Amino acid sequence: MKRNIVSRTLAGMAAAAISLGCFALGAGTAQAADTDPNDATITLSGEVAGHTFKAYQLATYEKVKSDGTDITSMELATVGAKADLIKTTAEAAAAEAGGVGADKTTALPAAYTGNPAGWLSSWTGADGTNDATAVRLFTEKYVASDDLGDPSATVTGAEGADSAVFDFGNVAANAGWFVITDTDANGAQLGSPILVGSTWTGKVSLNGVDLGEATVKPSETDTVAAPTKTADKTSVSVVSSAPAKGDANWITYTLTGVLPKNATAGYTYKFVDVPQKGLTVTPSGFTAQIQSVDENGKLKVDADGNSVYENLSATYVTAPRRQVVGDGAKTFEIALKNVEKLTPGATVKVTYQGYVTAEPEYNEAGVGEVSNAAHIEYGPAAASASTQSAEAAAATTVKSTESAAATVKVFKGGQFTKIGADTKKALAGATFSLKLKGSTSTTALRTVTSGENGVVAFTGLGAGTYVVTETNVPDGYYSEIKPSFEMTVNDNGTIVFGKDATWDLVNNADQANVTVTNVNKVTQLPSTGGMGLGVITAAIVLAAGGSVFFAAKTIRNRRTARM
Repeated sequence: MKRNIVSRTLAGMAAAAISLGCFALGAGTAQAADTDPNDATITLSGEVAGHTFKAYQLATYEKVKSDGTDITSMELATVGAKADLIKTTAEAAAAEAGGVGADKTTALPAAYTGNPAGWLSSWTGADGTNDATAVRLFTEKYVASDDLGDPSATVTGAEGADSAVFDFGNVAANAGWFVITDTDANGAQLGSPILVGSTWTGKVSLNGVDLGEATVKPSETDTVAAPTKTADKTSVSVVSSAPAKGDANWITYTLTGVLPKNATAGYTYKFVDVPQKGLTVTPSGFTAQIQSVDENGKLKVDADGNSVYENLSATYVTAPRRQVVGDGAKTFEIALKNVEKLTPGATVKVTYQGYVTAEPEYNEAGVGEVSNAAHIEYGPAAASASTQSAEAAAATTVKSTESAAATVKVFKGGQFTKIGADTKKALAGATFSLKLKGSTSTTALRTVTSGENGVVAFTGLGAGTYVVTETNVPDGYYSEIKPSFEMTVNDNGTIVFGKDATWDLVNNADQANVTVTNVNKVTQLPSTGGMGLGVITAAIVLAAGGSVFFAAKTIRNRRTARM
């Protein structure tokens, strides 16, 4: 059984503490005024107020030799009850990290049988080995274990405090090596687990490197999750400019994200939307809300577990001021301010609107998609380059979450052919308008005039039922007889043309080859006539009756004049 740990290895681990971020044997010397200098202690500094820290012992110090307040050598012995857990966790971490040490081993060496904590201590040493990733993975996996057991001690940072102290008491059984968790009162992780060695009976350093001191670090694993993104429409029509207020072609986007639990002053947290070409997003309809908290400081949810929101004031959010015409590169951003003052872990919800101004590419089924992906950029404020190490600078780089996309469909639409009743051939110059059924807009969504092939095509449409109305007939045809009919775009993009109820001039028997007829003689109207034949007949009778009345009146006037 190998229990001896040479002092230079432990000293090397302490020297590497800052670069590891989640591992510390010492970061400065301080002894709490109200603790016995002969007790084993660990002092945590930094963001401790309101944090709950729990210490789980991995190993004890044995055969300690010292010179004054400095330990010159010691042995590290694994806590027997935790040996199996430490071994399996260390092997899993080593394997995930690609091996540790010069030989990249992933299994506990025979020399450390029964003392896996000793193997773990050798991963980062003064001999030049540096397996910081494996150490971080170990601490994360260890504290996630179901077999962690009860902590050796628990400390909660007082309000306004900048340090928290573990006093383990008598060193004989209590001094040693600990993993410390950093959570809120409910157990939610706030910071990285800390691997730290305690002091020993007034001995606060190991070969000149401080013991019993660690700085609380933001969790590297408590990353900001990707946002969720939704659109309130599944399909819309292409428009040439911003739709009127309340128009069905406005898309309302909703983005939600969860605030970090370790934000510091100047922390960056912003939603970044990247609309693709053909999509314009605007500040129109902008709102910003945050999850409410109850009188006990708990995040509010309703009976179904959904977040309960309240409005987020301008103190905490910068609203976008300009629209962005998408090109796949330009961004539409919503930034939060004073994030450190907002409720940690609360959900933030923002909404804004957009519209489609260009047709997408269509697949064989005539379905196109227009999307925009959004991500969150986050991270602590960067310190001055002159006071920041390379490792610390990397830690403060603004990061991006994965993106969440919302997609709306645009359908290719449908077409029909305009023909003359006399020639049965295509007619050019027939103009048709298209409006969404029930729309009160005085402006048509589309206006199309048939070409030489007689084809009238309405493209770039959302699902819905539209009214197609002929507004101008070709020369030589009755201008009074203008068909009007419905065209329905289904949710899968298929098209159904309806009949012309007035004139019965729409032949929709073959939905793939619909024709719409113009007539230049009343007799060319279909024999069924729809309502139109009756209208025309009534008009003719009224016209004829008017002529008879006019003739009779003229004769009476002549007779009166002769008398």
